[in-house]
Amino acid sequence: MKSFISEDNIEQAICTRLSLPEYGWQRIECDPSVEGQNDVSKTGRANVGECILPEIFRNALRRINPGIDAEILDEIVREYRKDYTCTDMVDTNYRFYNQIRNGIKVKVRKQNREDFDIVRLIDFDNPENNDFHCVNQMWIKGRFRYRRPDVLLFVNGLPLVFIELKNSTVRIEESYNKNLVSYRADIPNIFALNQVCVLSNGLQTKIGAWNAGYEFFFEWLRVDDEKERIDRKQIEEHGLSITNLIDGLFRKERLLDYIENFIFFDNRRIKIIAKNHQYLGVNNLMKSVGNREELKGKLGGVLAYAGFRQKLFDGDVRAQDEAQTARKLHFPGDYRP
Repeated sequence: MKSFISEDNIEQAICTRLSLPEYGWQRIECDPSVEGQNDVSKTGRANVGECILPEIFRNALRRINPGIDAEILDEIVREYRKDYTCTDMVDTNYRFYNQIRNGIKVKVRKQNREDFDIVRLIDFDNPENNDFHCVNQMWIKGRFRYRRPDVLLFVNGLPLVFIELKNSTVRIEESYNKNLVSYRADIPNIFALNQVCVLSNGLQTKIGAWNAGYEFFFEWLRVDDEKERIDRKQIEEHGLSITNLIDGLFRKERLLDYIENFIFFDNRRIKIIAKNHQYLGVNNLMKSVGNREELKGKLGGVLAYAGFRQKLFDGDVRAQDEAQTARKLHFPGDYRP
């Protein structure tokens, strides 16, 4: 028989698990009380409307980009601290994703000549060179009201993952209809940088893009192999859905890999994030083929395999599957400085 799981139980389980040494996330617990609405002391923000952790972001930029002048990096921090509520959030999210993934091109002077360089916001090649923070109950002030997301996951001070929870007696769809939708209206700025949204009631857990319809949210039940047998009854009875998601996607190297290689935009407007089996399938394929040198003469087979992957949506998205493989291989045509 399923036991009752409260929102707080789930929240504490997520934060506790991520803060274990094997995961290595740092935890920040904010004051959830109404009296603590304007307390930004634990997050280092200038005000409660800010959505990034500015000093963590600044320090990460300096560490990852030691050759870039501090003034240039400070200007990037100022840009990311702005409130983008009144912008076209779909366009804003697209622009920031490209900066997160590809870096920001900046003007510099080299040997007394004007040149350019790339400022990297995340070190995708060295996960441990980044800062990972799990923040729960952080108040955010929108234009008209305060809201308090259950859990936010930050990489280098940027809020990349949004987690909304319900207790086990509430249908998971309610966390979308009554919470995520209202968050998008009340504090849209938190989604300017978002890459993954998580909905969970302990028994079921689904993920999706921040502006996707609920029908496009999906489960993440397999951890290491797309062929793993799924025992839904056991997963629900023991509340393992959120554990499987953490183990399968929120380990540092996995989350960075997912953000770098498994997020796409259709016509710059529709955000598409890869499903569980696609992520595992492409990565297991990469393990089997080894490095790029081993692919000589075998590219057709690789892309043919990718073409048979199950689809993200009802349409034919073979190109998306192939793009995921191509990104992992760093083939020409996929720009990455």
